[in-house]
Amino acid sequence: MKLIERICFPTDFGKSSEVALKSVVSIAKKFGSEVNLVHVLPESMDFDKIQGFVNDKLADYVKLLEAEGVKSTANLLHGNHADLLVSFAERKKANLIVLGAGHIGKEKFKLGTNSEKIIRNASVPVWVIEKENVAIPNRVLCPIDFSDESMLALDSAIHLCRLFESELHLIHAVKRIDAQYGEWGVDIAVEQAKMVKELEVELEDLTDQLDLNGITWSKSVILGDPAGAILDVIKNENIDLLMMASSGKGTLKRFFLGSVAERVSRKVPCSFIINKSKGMIHLKLDKGITDIEAIYEDGLELAKQGFVQEAIIEWKRYVNMNELYFKAWSAIVKAYESIGDSESAANFQAKREQIQQVIWDKKVESDLKGRNYLFK
Repeated sequence: MKLIERICFPTDFGKSSEVALKSVVSIAKKFGSEVNLVHVLPESMDFDKIQGFVNDKLADYVKLLEAEGVKSTANLLHGNHADLLVSFAERKKANLIVLGAGHIGKEKFKLGTNSEKIIRNASVPVWVIEKENVAIPNRVLCPIDFSDESMLALDSAIHLCRLFESELHLIHAVKRIDAQYGEWGVDIAVEQAKMVKELEVELEDLTDQLDLNGITWSKSVILGDPAGAILDVIKNENIDLLMMASSGKGTLKRFFLGSVAERVSRKVPCSFIINKSKGMIHLKLDKGITDIEAIYEDGLELAKQGFVQEAIIEWKRYVNMNELYFKAWSAIVKAYESIGDSESAANFQAKREQIQQVIWDKKVESDLKGRNYLFK
């Protein structure tokens, strides 16, 4: 079972890349990912003279990854950095691009020019690793605006928190009513309180529909500038990973960061993931597995990660191979109960009891044959 099949990791072999590589190892091992290492030589550089050195550095990274049990490939490109990396990630069908955080100039922006271009133009999520942090997050923040894009980011955040056993903080920030409306007779305090209450109900309805089993989580509606609110929560709650959508509005979402995402990404003090038009988590099962115990264990892992329907499919495949394997029937019943499908749970419980009776009858028959000469 793989949740992130392929990670694209651009590296310039600098300090931030070395720190990010440690995180890439952790991410790849957790998600069962292959890592495509990439280094891009600028167009102005003599490719032949530097190629040997770069290939040696890439080979060192490959050895490090493979020593950790992570499958990897080394790729040396030549040309425009950001454009080549984006097209490479798409060609390799990467699920995620991981970048080391960098700082430029006196303004100390989080992202360099190339990193900003990659985040803007990539169609897959981009995970930026802050140099002071590790990849395994303790507290994850996911701001939502109820758009499809933020729901996609939330889905990835839930799976990530379940896998890393992280706390999930879910917030919706809403701007304050402009003071000028108070001059026109609007009771701003009353209207703002009403607006927050309505959004709290909407957020409650949303979380009721989510599978948050096994996750420690919180939710809140915050009144204030969205970008400022996100940064305040990160500071006050000691958030170490931010998961947010690139944009909730507009028609060219793939190519433009929303104003909130852009403002936050320049100032955020922790690692962050900008989720794009494609989600980070893509479940891939190894259908070539025929070992029934391996199929059963895969089902357990799927259910643990919140893929209950997929787990049921695996366990049904299991009982088709061995109908008398009792614990698979029990797992199916429990899975249907967990998603509130009582009718299916009852049907499979009845089948489970039939199987249990068959197993019991066979045991009794075996015992009798061993004791009574009439059966011999």
